[in-house]
Amino acid sequence: MLVVAAPAAPSDVDTAKAKAAFQSAQQLYKQARYLDAVEKFEEAYRLKPHPSIFFNIGRCYEQLGEITRALRSYRDYLKALPDAKDKDTVAEAILNLERRMKETGLQQAA
Repeated sequence: MLVVAAPAAPSDVDTAKAKAAFQSAQQLYKQARYLDAVEKFEEAYRLKPHPSIFFNIGRCYEQLGEITRALRSYRDYLKALPDAKDKDTVAEAILNLERRMKETGLQQAA
């Protein structure tokens, strides 16, 4: 019989590192360094997963004009947090991005 251990809960050190990475990502976003911000948001997520990070990554990709990636991130956010307080705003952003894709003739991946 194979026993698979559950992933370890983030330690206090991981939580502190995740918080630092998240704050760094926010600063990079404010500096319009969106690709660098994505890397830091992803680092924060690896250290301490939280669905709101998907939203932030989506914002970065939207700023970069990476519509498909932005859509995926926003959808992951709503899938992980279906009752998010800003779900209507995010759903509107998804519709706008889908509209932009259609106008440019891009095909949407499922």
